[in-house]
Amino acid sequence: MYYFIIYTFTLRNQVSNYFITMTTNVEIIQVCSKNLSVAYQEGGHPSKTAEFYTNWANQNEYDSQMIYRGPEIAAATTADYFSSSVRSEVRILDVAAGTGFVAQYLHDYGFKHVDALDPAEGMLEKARQKGGLYDNYMCCYLDNNKLPTLADTYDCAVTSGGMGEGHIPYDGLDQLIRVVKPGGLVIIVMREAYLEASQYKNLLEPHMADLEERGQWQLISRTIVPEYCFDMTGVLYIYKVTSGNTSSTLSTSSITCDIASLNMNDYVDSAGESNVDSAGESNGEFS
Repeated sequence: MYYFIIYTFTLRNQVSNYFITMTTNVEIIQVCSKNLSVAYQEGGHPSKTAEFYTNWANQNEYDSQMIYRGPEIAAATTADYFSSSVRSEVRILDVAAGTGFVAQYLHDYGFKHVDALDPAEGMLEKARQKGGLYDNYMCCYLDNNKLPTLADTYDCAVTSGGMGEGHIPYDGLDQLIRVVKPGGLVIIVMREAYLEASQYKNLLEPHMADLEERGQWQLISRTIVPEYCFDMTGVLYIYKVTSGNTSSTLSTSSITCDIASLNMNDYVDSAGESNVDSAGESNGEFS
């Protein structure tokens, strides 16, 4: 098992050279820092975290106060692995989607099919109000329970800011492997300091390594991102899923070349019944 630590954030094809301009407004920075300290508090529970985010969204200030580079990094990384000629056919799961920051950047890069997953109803409602960001909205947690979507559905799952205390548990990553097609990508960008949080320390990266040793996925890169959030560093993981339930797989040598030939899975089970209702809401069972 090898981890590749890079101390600058670069893209193979340099599809994006711009980043969010971080505000210098001291008041906004202080408010954002305070809210983040509550959202990621030590020993936090996902249900309380979801409630907090819904309240934050309902104050109509989340978008102006959430100032960090994660969404753009996540989208730029995704775009770097799928050529512009095939992005309109790629199916992406945006985990901890919030109000749709990542999806907005993905659409700028030409991606058309993005689904949202977030346990905070208020966040998803704000994303819905923006119009056209997501094909489907799933209001549920990512944990060790089965997600309300079929296995091998997505070409890529991406999360920005979804990892931390009271957020996605370390073993929730197993579900991303289940819903991403063999050969597809799992992209995770998070604050590096959270690796030392009580819910992740000696758990998250060992679990990632265990999944690789069991042939579930393969590490492509582990990148240290400077100034990810204010002056704090982030860490960007890119994994390629190597196991799944279907015979339709992406080439392990060239995702960009092979993605266009795939038939995208529909949201129907073996009996032909939809797992997502006509309004784009999941009708699965949530914990």
